Amino acid sequence: MSLEYFLSESNQLTVISLNGEIDDSVSSVLERCSGETLKLAPRAVVFQMGRVSEVARSGLRPLSQFLKQLKDRGATLRFSGLDAKAKELLLSQGILSTGEIKESPADAIKEAAEIVRPKDRK
Repeated sequence: MSLEYFLSESNQLTVISLNGEIDDSVSSVLERCSGETLKLAPRAVVFQMGRVSEVARSGLRPLSQFLKQLKDRGATLRFSGLDAKAKELLLSQGILSTGEIKESPADAIKEAAEIVRPKDRK
């Protein structure tokens, strides 16, 4: 199964829902997703990973490059829906930190929304 993505954006918060496998075949898909996402200039990005069936070591390089591009542009990242194996792999490789991982999509989006909310509205 290949990787698909769906983007939604509101007020500098982008949600990327991934569906499929993250393996050595995802480079072109993640490049397209990266290009679309960077055009939106998000301050926060939430990755919903609940429909990702596998995160293989061979897919780590393109994924980490995409995440680095977002971080270099100042975006804060949050992830939800990671299974235990994927979470362990991404943490052990230094691709994610524990603070970037949330148990539920609602928690990830709520935290990201706090980041993009204007300071006078907190």
